[in-house]
Amino acid sequence: MVESLLSIAVRLFIAILLILWIMMYLFQEKMLFIRTHTDQYFLKIIREKFPNAELWVDTRNHVRLHGWFRNASGLEKAPTIIYFGGNAEDISEQIFEFEPLKGWAVLLVNYRGYGLSQGSPSQENLFNDALSIYDHISRREDVDASRIVAMGRSLGSGVAVHLASQRPLAGVILVSPYDSIRNVAQKIYPVRADQPVAEASV
Repeated sequence: MVESLLSIAVRLFIAILLILWIMMYLFQEKMLFIRTHTDQYFLKIIREKFPNAELWVDTRNHVRLHGWFRNASGLEKAPTIIYFGGNAEDISEQIFEFEPLKGWAVLLVNYRGYGLSQGSPSQENLFNDALSIYDHISRREDVDASRIVAMGRSLGSGVAVHLASQRPLAGVILVSPYDSIRNVAQKIYPVRADQPVAEASV
């Protein structure tokens, strides 16, 4: 009797672990990308303080990304920093952090599903969107396309590095970078290195 109950308990435990393992694999993107949305009151403050800064970037597959472009005053063509934020970060909040920066324009665009941006995030989408963002800003007449720098923090560091491999950047700035999505997943959730994580390394 005891052995029978123990056998049932072990099987039940294994079944629960298997279900959790499958759920983590199927929903890993939602678990890895912690979306944040722009507070409407904060949005009103930004629009009032920077009335000409708001913009939208159309991606290759017709998803609209929301962001802000702060030009460098007094410069006909300004060197520009494209900022890629960290996970659970609404980049709208960073527009004030870049205010003291002189002589540089700054572009901040929220990932898909973050802030006011449309769509759903994934590593592939973020990488492709970075190219659309670069192509959009490099065509502006008030931007010096030969002096565009990508800056990535945490999650954004992988996006910045990918962009650097695909477009002629003048430089890359990485803040608290990571080495792979797999390692990020292992820090957030108790998965082993041999468990499947669909996203590729960067």
